[in-house]
Amino acid sequence: GGDGAPPPPEGLPELDAGTSHSWIYPLNLPMRTYQHSIVSEALTKNTLVCLPTGLGKTFIAAVVMYNFRRWFPDGLVLFMAPTKPLVAQQIEACRALVGMSYGDSAELTGKMPKAEREKVWQQAHTFFLTPQTAQNDIELGICPVRRVVCVVIDEAHRATGNYAYCGVVKAVNAATAGRFRCLALSATPGKDVKTLQAIVENVLVAHIEFRDEDSADVMTYTHHKEIQVVSVPICPRLAQMTLRLEKVISDVLKRLTSRRVFFEVNPQRTSAVVLQKAAQKFEGEANLAEHANRPLTNEERGAIRADFGCAMGLMHGYVLLTKHGPKCAFGYFCEIDQSLRTPGAESTKQSIARRVALESRKEFSQLVSSLEQIVNDPDAPLFPKLGALETVVRGHFDSHARAHAQPSAPAQLPWIRPSPNSNESALPAATPPAPKERTTCVIIFTTYRDSVFEITQHLQMLADDRIRAAHFIGQGGGKAGRGQTQRVQQETVERFRKGEFNVLVCTCIGEEGLDIGAVDLIVCYDAVQAPTRLVQRFGRTGRHRAGRCVVLVNEGADAESHEKVFAENT
Repeated sequence: GGDGAPPPPEGLPELDAGTSHSWIYPLNLPMRTYQHSIVSEALTKNTLVCLPTGLGKTFIAAVVMYNFRRWFPDGLVLFMAPTKPLVAQQIEACRALVGMSYGDSAELTGKMPKAEREKVWQQAHTFFLTPQTAQNDIELGICPVRRVVCVVIDEAHRATGNYAYCGVVKAVNAATAGRFRCLALSATPGKDVKTLQAIVENVLVAHIEFRDEDSADVMTYTHHKEIQVVSVPICPRLAQMTLRLEKVISDVLKRLTSRRVFFEVNPQRTSAVVLQKAAQKFEGEANLAEHANRPLTNEERGAIRADFGCAMGLMHGYVLLTKHGPKCAFGYFCEIDQSLRTPGAESTKQSIARRVALESRKEFSQLVSSLEQIVNDPDAPLFPKLGALETVVRGHFDSHARAHAQPSAPAQLPWIRPSPNSNESALPAATPPAPKERTTCVIIFTTYRDSVFEITQHLQMLADDRIRAAHFIGQGGGKAGRGQTQRVQQETVERFRKGEFNVLVCTCIGEEGLDIGAVDLIVCYDAVQAPTRLVQRFGRTGRHRAGRCVVLVNEGADAESHEKVFAENT
């Protein structure tokens, strides 16, 4: 240790006496006082950094990591991010920012063989990985967890409940007797005080550094965001199908209300999340539940559980139909309709089909038939929200073209005439150099992959060569096995950054952290209820210049719900 400092417990890295009296702040980027101030605090305290997107949280982390690497030559530094594309991006960013060597820093993934990961743990000192990989390797015993001196947690708002961030911090704290530094980063730390307190406790935060876009020391580096909500009317044909589905759902909800385990029969006034909470409450009180002044039988409890599952499944389909359109909903409801006739069908869908058949078989079959007709009808009107999206995107490129159109050459004076005493011939007028064209990019967020594919396909089929769309989704295979590999994800982001694509249609994987360059327009195809996710989506624009965010909502309950969420969190 340093002068007079007690030696560390056996097996823990020693503090280097020669470097521990100073810390280094790189000046290869313009100095920002708020970054310097936050770094100085984060070096000495477990710190939660709440900083708007695009204001340099990665730079702060890189400087802290660099100094702990100096101070503890035998120590290990962990940088954890929730997705593999973000991990890959952050290791390259940190290497560029503070000159981390390739030999001393490493990216670890769960796809690497265990023996290879074990070898890397012994060779490098700074590791970039997902929390799941870190937790797995700690449990396997191949991560030398006692040597960890610094842990950086990106997108720290995830550090709640049983998420792997919490397990890693707990394991490192136990192994090192608390002798390590934790740095947590998030643009959206929590929707309320209770959530923020949980994060503080889970990652051992002792100090919070908070800035918003109006903070005096960051205002110079922020850009204006225009936020617009577009209310989309529901077409009559879709309204009829929605009413039919609401009748099917209401029949199930009435059975739950008759058992006094739920108290809403209108699907417009509930959600799958509300149903899930009611189901969890029922499970906690199942042994006390009564009907007609007697305890429920096992058969009755099983029927209630099945109806809760059925209602939640139908509410998922309700969201697909109303927010994403007939094409997304048809595949889901068709699987339910055919599940009892298909060997090996998913048991959850079979259960939904059985509960629906108790009272609503006819209405449900008519719904599936109506969806099939509209999906297979080439002359069917475009889903209104998809039409509204097209209008917004086309309008954006029209506005950009007008704003950055090059002035036409003057109609007069096509020649420069020589002076009377000159022997020069008439010369063509010098053409001023054309200004470099500024490109513009758009990101469209939607929750479900089927919706991503439908939107991307629709934009690609437009007779508009200004719009070059691509999709960006997670690695996990869905029912069609159409996830993207990490290599494809990285290529997609890089091609978008270079301008080969200028419209990126993505799921939630695009919400957090990825540096995808200057994005001028964000379109939220569905209005998410979680304020954290909404802020993350909006944070993709306004990073390098002013940006615009458009949220598409259906007229009626959807618009009212979004307005309420937005008002409560702004």
